[in-house]
Amino acid sequence: MKTLATLNLTRSCFPLFSLVVMATASMTSNVQGQSEFAFQSSDNVCFIGNTLADRMQHYPWLETYLTHSNSVKKIKFRNLGFAADEIKTRPRSANFGSPDQWLEKCNANVIFCFFGYNEALRGKAGLSQFESDLAGSIDQMLAQKYDGKTKPRLAVFSPIAHENL
Repeated sequence: MKTLATLNLTRSCFPLFSLVVMATASMTSNVQGQSEFAFQSSDNVCFIGNTLADRMQHYPWLETYLTHSNSVKKIKFRNLGFAADEIKTRPRSANFGSPDQWLEKCNANVIFCFFGYNEALRGKAGLSQFESDLAGSIDQMLAQKYDGKTKPRLAVFSPIAHENL
């Protein structure tokens, strides 16, 4: 991984950079006998989730960094994030299609998941429901083959930390 100085990250990008470090660390852990995460040639990466994913459409520094550091692999990105999205609630226009339909349409084989901030507004009372919904969503996505060949590889990003002032 390149250093912060090499990347020329601004101070405003540093909190998000810490998310990438955490997500990358979680992706490299050996889960259910899977090998370490590495991008493969022609991966189709889809961002799903709330405002953090949605804002990356306007500030695509993560996509840029990953494209640059994996330039020979020809990775493609599609951002399906939407500010109001929660794991079980994704408000869209009528006949928009389900999240699974869109992941299939995009041939997703890598999914970056950005959930938890909106759900956190329910406080401790909503924590067990969030844990259950997240586990169910992960299991459901891993049971799919959106690209028609393999189950997707997931990276779950935590919400940006917030100091209770």
